[in-house]
Amino acid sequence: MERSRGDALDQRLWDAVEARSEGTFFVWFRLPDGLTVEQVLSEQRVALAPGEGFGARGAGWARLSLAVADETLELELGLERLRTAFA
Repeated sequence: MERSRGDALDQRLWDAVEARSEGTFFVWFRLPDGLTVEQVLSEQRVALAPGEGFGARGAGWARLSLAVADETLELELGLERLRTAFA
């Protein structure tokens, strides 16, 4: 993962959710109680993969992909929308 993307996620969302990155193109977030990835998509237009799709340990988590070009990934807008969703 490009370091500036990870830094931005860590700095801006760390307090809101338990975010984890393993130096890859993906970041994991613990979803706040009652919030689903479907809600985030429909209400904030941010696509997250449900953690359950990656095994039982993924329950309650969501995965965000950063594996797109900077021109396509609107990081600032996405972060603002995620902050709103997690508030």
